[in-house]
Amino acid sequence: MRKFISELILIGVVIIWGLAFIWQNIASKVLGPLTVVGLRSLIAVVFITIVAFLVPTLYKSQEPKWVGQISSSKKLWLGVMCGIVLFLAMYIQQIGIGMTTAGKAGFITVL
Repeated sequence: MRKFISELILIGVVIIWGLAFIWQNIASKVLGPLTVVGLRSLIAVVFITIVAFLVPTLYKSQEPKWVGQISSSKKLWLGVMCGIVLFLAMYIQQIGIGMTTAGKAGFITVL
């Protein structure tokens, strides 16, 4: 049953991900790339917060695969670096979506 639910969630994620390219293409004609990236990030934060509070067993059900110790300052530094890389990738992708069709942008992203 758990595998079936996982597959349903994966199908839902793929549908949302594919439709996001269409929304981004439409939004890029009206808004700037930074605004679209900001809205996408805000929607993601709200959704992840809701899921984390409503279904805490999703992220507490497994033991960590790596049991090493990392200092708090190193965790903060790694988090900031990941955030910067993610922002740059989303921003460059949004600029590209504004210059081409949603299908081509999705193909290049998957590639």
